[in-house]
Amino acid sequence: MKICSPMQLTASSRVLEHNRRWYWVVSASMCISLRDSKPVLLHDYLDSMMQAMDDPPLLDMGMPKPFTEWLLSGRFCAADNQMVTAGKTRVKLADQEKSLNVFGDRQWTAGLPSSPQPFVAMPLRYSYSYGGQNYDLNPAGKGFQTKELPNIELLSETTESAKKRYTPAGYSPLPVHCPQRAKYQGTYDKRYMENYFPGYPQDMDWRLFMSAPDDQWFSGFLRGNEAYQLEGLSPRLPQIKGNLPGLVPRCVIRQRADDNGGYQLADISLNLDTVWFFPEAVSGSGSSQSAEDGVVQLIWRGVTEACSDDAEEISHVLLGYEYAENPQPAAHYRNALLRRIENPSPLEDSLNTKDLIPPDHKTALQMLTEDVQGAAGGGKNAFSENMQRKTAAVNEEIKKHLSEQIEDAKKRIDQADIAADKKADLIASLDAAPAVQEPDPMLSVLDKLLPGVASGSSSIDFSEFTFEKMDSVIREIDDLAEARKRAVITDVNPQIKRSFEDILRQMDRGDEAVSATGSAVEPQHRKALLQRLESLSAEEQSATPQRTELPRLNEQEIRRQLIAADAELIKARQAVHQQSANPMLAGSESLSAVKARLLALEERLKGDVADTLSQLRDQFMSGYVLSAHFGADGLSPHSDDAERRQQLMRCVNTSAALSRQDWACLDLSGCKLDGLDFSGCLMEQVNLRGASCVGTNFTGAVLARADLSGADLTDAVLDGSNIGSAICHGTRFVRCSVKNTILSKADLFQAIFDSATIVMPDALETSLYGVSFRNASVRGWAFLEVTIEGCVFEQAELETCSFVHSSLINSRFNGAVMPSSVWVGCRLEGVDFTSADMSRNCFVSSDEDFVFKQLNFTDAVLNMANLQNIRFEKAVFANARLEYTNFSGAALKSALFDGCRSVSARFQKADLSHASFNRSDLMESIMTRARLTDTNFRGANMYGTDFIQAIVKGSDFSGANLDATVLRDWRPS
Repeated sequence: MKICSPMQLTASSRVLEHNRRWYWVVSASMCISLRDSKPVLLHDYLDSMMQAMDDPPLLDMGMPKPFTEWLLSGRFCAADNQMVTAGKTRVKLADQEKSLNVFGDRQWTAGLPSSPQPFVAMPLRYSYSYGGQNYDLNPAGKGFQTKELPNIELLSETTESAKKRYTPAGYSPLPVHCPQRAKYQGTYDKRYMENYFPGYPQDMDWRLFMSAPDDQWFSGFLRGNEAYQLEGLSPRLPQIKGNLPGLVPRCVIRQRADDNGGYQLADISLNLDTVWFFPEAVSGSGSSQSAEDGVVQLIWRGVTEACSDDAEEISHVLLGYEYAENPQPAAHYRNALLRRIENPSPLEDSLNTKDLIPPDHKTALQMLTEDVQGAAGGGKNAFSENMQRKTAAVNEEIKKHLSEQIEDAKKRIDQADIAADKKADLIASLDAAPAVQEPDPMLSVLDKLLPGVASGSSSIDFSEFTFEKMDSVIREIDDLAEARKRAVITDVNPQIKRSFEDILRQMDRGDEAVSATGSAVEPQHRKALLQRLESLSAEEQSATPQRTELPRLNEQEIRRQLIAADAELIKARQAVHQQSANPMLAGSESLSAVKARLLALEERLKGDVADTLSQLRDQFMSGYVLSAHFGADGLSPHSDDAERRQQLMRCVNTSAALSRQDWACLDLSGCKLDGLDFSGCLMEQVNLRGASCVGTNFTGAVLARADLSGADLTDAVLDGSNIGSAICHGTRFVRCSVKNTILSKADLFQAIFDSATIVMPDALETSLYGVSFRNASVRGWAFLEVTIEGCVFEQAELETCSFVHSSLINSRFNGAVMPSSVWVGCRLEGVDFTSADMSRNCFVSSDEDFVFKQLNFTDAVLNMANLQNIRFEKAVFANARLEYTNFSGAALKSALFDGCRSVSARFQKADLSHASFNRSDLMESIMTRARLTDTNFRGANMYGTDFIQAIVKGSDFSGANLDATVLRDWRPS
């Protein structure tokens, strides 16, 4: 089942069974800012929303509710953050209203409540409400058989007596097992087991799924445009009020219509059944939205009957949203779904969903790019700036090439023995050569592809974004750059050639001016002109740009311009000049005063210029460090590399400062550079082969295309540096700090990162062959389309890492701690995960024919991992911990699970043919509709295992514990 929806809508689905029938339930959730009633992205606010909930958090169950309820998770907040001893909160939604009294900490003293302690804020959780360990309505609370009194009370109930029982007060969800909800769960008896198991009982009341206290229920469903008012729930605003936005989601599904492969589309109506306020939710994205917006989460639900317990007949789901008063026709959303089925692009469908949202709403990509721009401090759009920088670089290269060609031609014309007036004519014709056009047509073409690139607007129009269009932009600018170079060469070179040809003809004719001098044409001049003509012709055909200098700031020119433009300095110099020219003022106090003023201004300006140059250099470095590895090898910036190397070694020997300097292209192979500070240095193409850089600081340095083969960087710091496109064969990065470092395009063959700390590296187009990460701490590495072969991650800690479309071959993760890792479309062959902690890992593969080979998970921990529909045939899970692990639909032929602990694991519809579970703990696991052909369960604990509709043939259950096992409806193969 594939779900297409804008990122503003969080979609989920599940199947429930009731009265021996299955129902597919779809939930659509949207977060709305309480500041402006506009949709925001859930992931921006999720952390603060979770923190506002009770402990443990009670999330939405995704089950249908018979009518709307409202919830609130937050705190009472005293006005102006002033200390108070008591306060009151109030929530009003539509025609419903509820208030809570809030008190500081109190105790029973001589049978009476003590005076409350002052406080500024109080969490509105049930642990602060009336209850106690032996009070069924709220075991987490206080006041019942405890010395402490509750902090939160209903407006209608004031705690006055320790002997009286009170209603737990709150706005947040109640747990499903509490008596207030459990009374609706229905009857679980023998009749249920015989007729309705494993679904819900026939007499189950749908109010079971209402999680709010019943005084927060409506009698029907809200429309979604109702007014609300919150009081005492924000430290900034005593009162928050507004209206729900009046948005409604639309849902279309594609489901199998018959057994002959036919499909049909159906619309699913959705009801708004949950309104959940989070008044203090803050964005963690650095977005331009207020950091204290607060949000309200709206949840809509739809239900349709299903044909199976996993609704496998539904192949696609599409969700969009619109204003209730301006609905789109059903055909609009149906066509949108059909387009996505015909041209699937999951990421693009989430980011660019202009056809699934109201016309005046921003797509998720527009919202994300604004968040990035806001976090960067505004200004021009970063993508636009990159495109314009690339275009400007092309123009600069062309201008430089053009200038060099013309100056060379002028020099040769000047050396030729021809008449002076003819020289002047030829030089004038060269000065008329075409210049690079402004405004630049390259950007005009790009602006047609992606509006906003040319203007440098802070917001490029991403509303029609596609990855194909982005690729087109990159291809177009490269193609236009090459075309521009060829065009300039084609335009300019013929003029230069004509000038040279004119000179040669005049030499052959014996020009009158030449004859008058009686001079003879020197053979070397003729030969040089002919050679230059040949080279120009060859250049016209190849039009290949020459190797260029590395990008640098021209600090000398900037300094000159800054000094020349200083108005005060100009006036002071003029005053000195005027008074010095007057003999009467020689040696006068007036002249001394203006000279002193000039000196003072020059000294001040030196400092100002130094500060400005420092700022400009920082700006240059901040951008260059991110992109330096994309460039080709450039010319050395030094006039004499050997002399520059000697300067560096003198600094090393005298402990002089090395940081923030230019050491690019130097040969430092074999040098001892331990403990030095190269932070902020330009070191492209530097040769550090075999060098010792133990404990060296390379923070923010640019080492793009450097040769680090065999170098020892143990304990070095590479934070924020760029070693992209570098050669790092066998380089020792032991205990290195590699935070926000660019590794893209680097050759890391047999590099050693043992015990290194690696945080969120940029590692695109990087292959890892024989690399060691033993005991390394790796966080936030997105292994995207990476080949990992013969690598070692033994005892490493990998936190929130993802492996996307990567190949892992003959690598070892023994003892690695890598919870919550994500594996998408990866090839795994010969990978050893022995004793690894892989709890909550998620494996996703879109290729149904792809098989993972020779995988070893012996003694590994995969609790709560998701391995649905994965082909792990012959994989070894001996003695592994697989509690609550989901193997639904997985191909596990001949897999070895001997001695594993698989309590409550799901093997629904899994193929376990010839698999072995010898002496495994499978208590309460689910094997519904699983294929169990010649499967070994000898000595296994299968207490309470569910085998309903499983296919069983030739399996061995000898010595197995089958107590309470549900063996009904076995199907022979």
